[in-house]
Amino acid sequence: MTAMTDKELIRLAAKAAGIEHREHGISDDGCVWDVNRLLWWNPLTNDAHAVRLMVQLRIAVDPYVPELENLSSDEKFSVALLMDKRRFTQPHKSDANAATRRVIVRAAAEMN
Repeated sequence: MTAMTDKELIRLAAKAAGIEHREHGISDDGCVWDVNRLLWWNPLTNDAHAVRLMVQLRIAVDPYVPELENLSSDEKFSVALLMDKRRFTQPHKSDANAATRRVIVRAAAEMN
């Protein structure tokens, strides 16, 4: 899948999760208005939304994987694995939680 904006990732993840929303129910920063739960949904910024998405879509996640492929041992990654064995990685940089949320959303978006 080509690089997507955060707004596109969230929209596709919402679709994969079956979150009902209207097109005008997407904010400028990509939050989706969940018409059933009456809340703004953004698993890129909200840990609870990301974990629910992970559980609902059965995405296996390892939030702390050192030394992927040919990387130095000080680089850490979050990894999401789908049931069909596709693997997504996201470097931690300075925020392991944000990397883990993002890798969950990327994997969910790929399910469409």
